[in-house]
Amino acid sequence: MEYERTRGVVEGHLEPSFGFMKLGEIRRADVQRYVTHRSGVVSAGTVGRELKILKRFFSLVLNGN
Repeated sequence: MEYERTRGVVEGHLEPSFGFMKLGEIRRADVQRYVTHRSGVVSAGTVGRELKILKRFFSLVLNGN
């Protein structure tokens, strides 16, 4: 079930917002725009969970996993 939820966030929100940018191309300003936009649409908890997924992607790349 968690996989489906994560997939929904990625496909429904992160991909449309960041396009097909490589993780190394995503800057703080890009993430801030995402947070600002999503904060006007969903709860702070939802935005936090979505950011947690994005952070996980960054950690996987940085750690070489």
